[in-house]
Amino acid sequence: MMISGISIMKIATCILLGCCVMMRVTGSAIPMWEFLSRDEKMSHLYGLFSKQVARFCADSSRPDCNKNLLVTGVRSLASMDDNVLDRLDPYQRGAKEMIWHAMVGSNRFASRISHETEESYFTTVADLANSGSETNGLGEETVASGDYIQSSESSKPYLSGPMVIRVYPDGRPVLEDQKRPLPKDEDVDELRYSRLPSIEEIETKSGSKFYGKRTIEPSMLKRRMSLIADDKNYRQSQALHLRHPFRNLVQQKFPADVSIVSPINSRARFSQARLVISLFMFQPNKAKGGTSILHAVVDVASSRQTPDSLARSSLDIVGRAEAQGSPNGMSYETKYIFAALPRTQRGQPLVLGGDPKGKNFLYTNGNSVIIRNIDNPAIADVYTEHSCPVNVAKYSPSGFYIASGDQSGKVRIWDTVNKEHILKNEFHPIGGPIKDIAWSPDSQRMVVVGEGRERFGHVFMAETGTSVGEISGQSKSINSCDFRPARPFRLITGSEDNTIGIFEGPPFKFKMTKQEHTRFVQTVRYSPDGNLFASGGFDGKVFLYNGTTSDFVGEIGSPAHQGGVYGVAWKPDSKQLLTASGDKTCKLWDVETRSLITEFNMGTTVDDQQVSCLWQGKHLLSVSLSGFINYLDVDNSEKPIKIIKGHNKPITVLTLSPDRSTIYTGSHDGYITNWNAETGENERVQGHGHGNQINGMKATGNLLYTAGIDDTLRSIDIATNAYAETSVIKLDSQPRGLNIYNDIVVVASVRQIAVTQDGKKLSSLSIDYEPSCVSINQEIGDVAVGSTSDNKVYIYELSDTTLTQKTELEHLGPVTDASYSPDNKYLVACDANRKVILYTVPEYKLAHNREWGFHNARVNSVAWSPNCDMVASGSLDTTIIIWSVTNPAKHTIIKNAHPQSQITRLVWLDEETLISVGQDCNTKIWRIEKI
Repeated sequence: MMISGISIMKIATCILLGCCVMMRVTGSAIPMWEFLSRDEKMSHLYGLFSKQVARFCADSSRPDCNKNLLVTGVRSLASMDDNVLDRLDPYQRGAKEMIWHAMVGSNRFASRISHETEESYFTTVADLANSGSETNGLGEETVASGDYIQSSESSKPYLSGPMVIRVYPDGRPVLEDQKRPLPKDEDVDELRYSRLPSIEEIETKSGSKFYGKRTIEPSMLKRRMSLIADDKNYRQSQALHLRHPFRNLVQQKFPADVSIVSPINSRARFSQARLVISLFMFQPNKAKGGTSILHAVVDVASSRQTPDSLARSSLDIVGRAEAQGSPNGMSYETKYIFAALPRTQRGQPLVLGGDPKGKNFLYTNGNSVIIRNIDNPAIADVYTEHSCPVNVAKYSPSGFYIASGDQSGKVRIWDTVNKEHILKNEFHPIGGPIKDIAWSPDSQRMVVVGEGRERFGHVFMAETGTSVGEISGQSKSINSCDFRPARPFRLITGSEDNTIGIFEGPPFKFKMTKQEHTRFVQTVRYSPDGNLFASGGFDGKVFLYNGTTSDFVGEIGSPAHQGGVYGVAWKPDSKQLLTASGDKTCKLWDVETRSLITEFNMGTTVDDQQVSCLWQGKHLLSVSLSGFINYLDVDNSEKPIKIIKGHNKPITVLTLSPDRSTIYTGSHDGYITNWNAETGENERVQGHGHGNQINGMKATGNLLYTAGIDDTLRSIDIATNAYAETSVIKLDSQPRGLNIYNDIVVVASVRQIAVTQDGKKLSSLSIDYEPSCVSINQEIGDVAVGSTSDNKVYIYELSDTTLTQKTELEHLGPVTDASYSPDNKYLVACDANRKVILYTVPEYKLAHNREWGFHNARVNSVAWSPNCDMVASGSLDTTIIIWSVTNPAKHTIIKNAHPQSQITRLVWLDEETLISVGQDCNTKIWRIEKI
């Protein structure tokens, strides 16, 4: 019996959940302590301590022994900072002794627990707090990653992997650690106490234990699954920096995107099995090997293999999945991403982030961080893990991490090496929108500023989130910040109270404010050598200050600009300065003489205001209010070397030129961009367009027709790339879609279908439903119109310029799109009920009995491959599915094709290339391979 791809995934999900239950008995090695909140850690430590107290006081003659020690323990917990709690991990050797001494402190009634025999590593909370990271609870010094390289003859063990199991350089485990207890799934339940008791509650209890009412939350299972994913991600991150012997294991035996370190402790055998299952769950495009692969996963998950055998079995499964590929016989990859432009806002500076290696640059759009190659902008990557709009992203000086800050005040620090961009840390330093981020030159500290409710900035350790100072002394929101790139470290901030804040440290403390500006300070930046820093404000002025003493050096220009200054960028040798302004110019200055070298006039319209700039190696970049990214030419100030154009609002329509060499995209704000399908070079259509959302677009001959919600049908001359001003047809209602039959344009509007030709409306047909789309069979002239109001596809016969209803097709949900095949033998339609339905033409009968319904939400668009062998569908669920027409049982699913964004339109460039656009403003080119 055939099992579909979605059924396989459902079964795999059941197996995963079953394994979660199974692990409650067997145990696993998931490093959960680091994933717990402060309250969870305190509750669990109190539970362990109460059991120790019960045993201790059983032999005591003091009647108040229990209460006395429990009160002491609660007070100790309340006084512990997060670092101390982190080091009281109960799953390390000597944990019981460590927890006991940390909780009782100097209580004179307490003595050493008689049944404990392990060596005490810490005797007081003070000792524990002062220990820093010098010890690890195993009695060994923690070595830096650079010290992992040791000769094979060395006998000294060193630490490895997220489970903190000691191994020798040749991979042999330290035998004394084989019996060390590891966390089990039932411990998750033990970690769930409702709260810590108050001292008053302890005083009223007769027993020693106080757990509160047990509250096992409904999210428990979800948390367990998250731990599996976190464990996998943690291993992948660790694998980036591993030395001998694990680097070879990762590189030689596992695929590049499945970096799993083999467990070396026999008690950790199920960890590997769970990781294999999570591989199948979280990487479906790599792990669809049919029922035989699924059975192999079941065998591994339930086996009692030795660590080496288990590792080999897991490798075999991964290899088989890779060899077989998708069970549906197709594979895919992203070929290009024509990325979104920066989303700008008038009056607000935009922050561009530069790659210290000189290869990429960063900006944000909505919930996404866009990483673009500076030499070839068609090479791009998109990070989409923020849950709200992102304001700023910056590379660390090492180049290995990016920090991004969003509207809610969260900072996410994520890896730049892996394609998955594994999360390293997430912090919430301020309670409002983050406007700027700066790293210290050693990549260890970070300052963020913005519109916090309690504070306007915070400086902390990037590794732990520990505060390393205070940002204070300014009374309004802070717009910009920077770290001095040389010692002694300094911090500067630019605020809306018209001042520049100066901070010295670490720990960083407020020193003074500079008050030369008379309006908002929008940007502050240190020179690369740290000798100077520059500030720019809404008063149009740019000032220079000494980088060490912060003394005023002088003003550049008088003033530098006639409008507000939104950005300053230093040349790498610190000798020149680039400024960007709302007066629609960028200017290049000589720092030593403070004189103007070159002025770049960027235009005359409001959209030509310059809101940001970046000096990256030999490239000088600026960003216009329109979102265009300009590559400035020092030798020719009149014309940029190139301008990156595109969209920074959701894309609503997509089509190809008649020769299929040019891609046309139209957006929510009414702009249309044409793209070279091979290079990604683009240009925006000129002339007076719709000015608002475009709902339909189709090309024929040398004309491109568009319909917008301004209730007009317009045409664009493809040769001149401009709207034809004389060819505008006013429609009676809002258009929802259009299509072309020979030189006849059919427009489906609310309550009406209009037939036009040569710029004139020839006829119209009143309808009593709300249409969503229109498609025309080029052979027999049938017109298919989808309805969102009564869940039908209406088929009309087009005779000359007259439409006559022929039949209607019932759907179970509002019809969102319909399309005839290029060979005119089929009609495919999709709906909000998640279904894609194929009909034969002209009978309009179901083409097969297979249900194409694997989407999880409304299907927005369908598109035919030129050879009619495949249909692509794009959905609200961010997924694209490729369906085989010749074998309807076959399909492939591209999950998260546009992460956190619905797919709005699809079109095939050729038999192996699919184009998709979405609400994320990105245009993606996919290579689709059929076996």
